[in-house]
Amino acid sequence: MCDCLSKAEEFLCRNAGASATERVRTLRSLYGADRTFAVPILANCALAAGQRGSGMPAEIRVDWADVSSLPFELAWLPRAWFRRLRLHVVSYALPALIAIGQMIHNKRPTRHWLWRRLRDAAIGPTLRRLETIQPESGGFLEATPLTSFVVMSLAAAGRADHPVTRRGMEFIQRSVRPDGSWPIDTNLSNWVTTLAVSALTAGGSLPGRMLRRQGGGYRAGNTGSSIPTPMRLQAPGAGVTFPGLYLTPMILPALCWR
Repeated sequence: MCDCLSKAEEFLCRNAGASATERVRTLRSLYGADRTFAVPILANCALAAGQRGSGMPAEIRVDWADVSSLPFELAWLPRAWFRRLRLHVVSYALPALIAIGQMIHNKRPTRHWLWRRLRDAAIGPTLRRLETIQPESGGFLEATPLTSFVVMSLAAAGRADHPVTRRGMEFIQRSVRPDGSWPIDTNLSNWVTTLAVSALTAGGSLPGRMLRRQGGGYRAGNTGSSIPTPMRLQAPGAGVTFPGLYLTPMILPALCWR
C-alpha cells in the first residue's frame, strides 16, 4: 500500500506539481470553467486533508478556500425554470450538485448573511429532492463513484444518518465484488443499449415497429439487445413514468416512433 501511495505521489509531482497550490492550479487549467469534475475532486482532497490522523504533509493539503461553491439551491427550482433561465443542469448532475454543494456550504459557509440564510433555507427542500430522485436500489445511476461522492458529502455535512446516506451505503456494500473491487456501473449494459437504440431510432435505422415490449424491458427487433427498464404505465394518454431520471431522456426518443 505504501509503495502504491509513493508511486501515486511521484506521478502527481511530475504532472501536477509538488504543492497543493500547483495542483489546484493544474486541475483548474485542465477543466476551465467546467466545475463538474474539478469541484468534486478538490472537495474530496479538502475532505481528506481535514481527517484526523491522515498524516498528510501541510504543503499538499487542499484548503476549503480553494474549493469553488456549487449552487445546490438550483435544485429547489422547478424543472421548467431551468429552461427559462437557460440553466443546463441535467438530471444526472443533480445528486452531486445537491450533496457536494451542501457539504461545501457546510465547510465554507457563504459570507454574505442574506445569501447564507437563503442557502440554509434551501437545504431541506433540496435534500427532499435528492431523496425523490434516489432509485430504490440506493445507487444514483447505479454508479458506485457518484453514489460514493453523495454518501461522503452528506456524511461530511453531518447527515450520516439521513435516509439517502443509509441507502447509498447499502448500495455500495451490495455492489462490492468478491475480489474487493467495485464496478463503475452495476448495470452499464442499460446505458450502452439505450444510447444505441436511441441513436438508431433517431437516425431512422430502427423502425418503431421493431421495438417491442418483452418482460420487464424492451427488445429491439431480433438483435438480442434489450433495455431492461422497470416501468410503471399510467392511464392511456398520461404517458410513461420511469423510476428515475437517468434513462428517461434517452429512452423517450426510441419510444417516440409514431
